[in-house]
Amino acid sequence: MIDEAATYNPDVVLFGGDYVNMQPLGGGRITPDAIAFELARIPAPLGRFAVLGNHDYVYGERSIVEALSKHNIFVLDHDRTVLKFQNQNVDLIGIPDGDVQRTRGYDLLRKLSSDRPAIVLAHDPVWFASLPAGPFLMLAGHTHGGQIRLPGIGIIRNGSRAPLSWSHGLIDAFGKKLFVTSGIGTSLIPIRIGVPPEFALLTINGMS
Repeated sequence: MIDEAATYNPDVVLFGGDYVNMQPLGGGRITPDAIAFELARIPAPLGRFAVLGNHDYVYGERSIVEALSKHNIFVLDHDRTVLKFQNQNVDLIGIPDGDVQRTRGYDLLRKLSSDRPAIVLAHDPVWFASLPAGPFLMLAGHTHGGQIRLPGIGIIRNGSRAPLSWSHGLIDAFGKKLFVTSGIGTSLIPIRIGVPPEFALLTINGMS
């Protein structure tokens, strides 16, 4: 997967959290350092950035941050940085797991400027409710796309307080945009039905 992703030569690489397997089944335990080493093999001239997910907090926040940082993956913990691309400044906001809600996360969203584009990397799509309208794109994961999509019924649950309609793909609502990837892992049980794993390659031609 890492080899395939690297062939696309992305400008920036964004990781949405949950880097460790906390399940008793489905792949066993791999150290954060080993995972970070693999993730860092994707080249990115504008940098590699990450937020933490709920599994990372259960495993141990410090261990995950240290491993990612060691391999030049910058962790945005309720924080902001600026990407400069073709003489355009784009704010990059990082907000981790939806259950770790700090005042700074809401402040960052509230202070987004309507005349300046921003990408908001959020682990959980529940943060979309707090994103103001503007030239902003929120990226999220956490849901695994619902993980199980039954014929004629659809997604039953998404593991988030976000509505089921925010579980996967591009959501354009209330004058703002959200993209939710189904990711590559699973939760609770190591099974996917009707929701293939993925990494997403997004081409942004303009943000307005």
